[in-house]
Amino acid sequence: MKSMHPATPTEIPGVTTGQPSGKPIPGMHIATEEQALELIGKVDGFNPDIYYISDKNPDGSFTVTGQSKSMAGQGGSGTTGVWTVYPDGSYHMGQDSVDS
Repeated sequence: MKSMHPATPTEIPGVTTGQPSGKPIPGMHIATEEQALELIGKVDGFNPDIYYISDKNPDGSFTVTGQSKSMAGQGGSGTTGVWTVYPDGSYHMGQDSVDS
C-alpha cells in the first residue's frame, strides 16, 4: 500500500535535518508508513515543493520516495531522493533490494 504525505515540520528527538543516514533512535519504533514519512520529511528539511510516497517492504522496512511537484510539472520524474527506513528508526539514502 502506498501512502502520500506533504512535508510538514514535526519535532523528532535525535533527528537532524540534512542527515543522509541515521543510527537507530532510542525509544523509536517505526511501525507505520506515516511514521516513516514524518521521519524522512524531517531529515529532508520540509521543503513545501516536496511530498513523500511510502511503501512498506516485506521485511518491515519502508521505502520513502521524495517527489518534487515543480520538477514533475516540468516533465521530469520529480524524484528528489529515495530512503530506506527501518523499524528501529535508522535510515539511509538509497533503496534496499528486498524480496516481494
